[in-house]
Amino acid sequence: MLNFEIIGRIFPRKFVKSIDAKLQRAGLEWYAEEFLGLLIIVSLLLTLAMIFSVFAFAPLEKFFVFLSTSLFGKNADSGSLAFGLLVSLVSFLVMLSFVALFAWMYLDYKEEQRRTEIERHLPDYLMLIAANVKAGVLIEHAIWDAAKPEFGLLSVEMERIAKLAIGGKSFPEILQMFNQRVGSRAINQLVYLLEESMAAGGEIAKVLEQTAAEMRRLTMLQRDISSSLLMYGIFVLFAAIVMTPLLFALSYNLVVMLTKVFAKVPPYRMNLGVSAISFTSPKITADAFFWFSVVAVIFTSLSSMMIYGILRNGNYLSGIRLFPAVVILTLVLFMLMIDTFSKMFTTV
Repeated sequence: MLNFEIIGRIFPRKFVKSIDAKLQRAGLEWYAEEFLGLLIIVSLLLTLAMIFSVFAFAPLEKFFVFLSTSLFGKNADSGSLAFGLLVSLVSFLVMLSFVALFAWMYLDYKEEQRRTEIERHLPDYLMLIAANVKAGVLIEHAIWDAAKPEFGLLSVEMERIAKLAIGGKSFPEILQMFNQRVGSRAINQLVYLLEESMAAGGEIAKVLEQTAAEMRRLTMLQRDISSSLLMYGIFVLFAAIVMTPLLFALSYNLVVMLTKVFAKVPPYRMNLGVSAISFTSPKITADAFFWFSVVAVIFTSLSSMMIYGILRNGNYLSGIRLFPAVVILTLVLFMLMIDTFSKMFTTV
């Protein structure tokens, strides 16, 4: 069995610590070295698959032959050592970048999902702690008593810090540990207010009540902003799902039609004094434009969903959840529109 942790030790300690902190905020019980080692192994496996695809798929092989020839000389071909090294290096870099990007977005998504769940229950939880403190319960025990099952993930995290507090750790210290595990701006401000209140001898219960009321007000404000931006979100969805495949399908059929027309017409050059105009077949083939359109549709759908997530919830990750459904729908519409326009152009 592979020991991913050994492979992950090739990374600098500072980078490993940053990944470890991100894994904690995402709620994943993984060692950072083990996680990084797994990413390297997955990247290598995908690299082997991509190398096989290069030799099995003619357009990819032609592209790498052209790239190898441009870099290493005119005699480079698919059987040369330079070609093999170039394919291996480019494949590994592409797959490593893809795996790293996917892993980072996944961790961001889990972190945001966890943070949202905790912040949703936090105002009610703070009010319950404030009520316990007003009743004369110590803050450490108030945190433990308020950790009800209905608060979900928040209660689990609070039980963890309550055990640390009862075990002897100082309250400011465990608050900082909780903030590091969640990474929330609201919790960061709460920790700062509680530390300042305890240092100044203020009323902790009053601070908790006011903080809970302010968090509820901000939540309502975010909902109002999201509602006001609804029309912009609908426009982004319409542009991504309908207009993008429509324009690319129309352009594809235009390339196909021009290719057929110029195939029947000999090259013609018109002299206009100083300049001249030549009429020839398009340099871009229909197949090349089709695959370019597919890639462009996928990336347009991804960027559009990021924008939609920012408009709706203030975070691009909330729109990523819709990306698989949107990209499938967009590609299906793209194929249908190509077929529709091709039938329309045949009657012209």
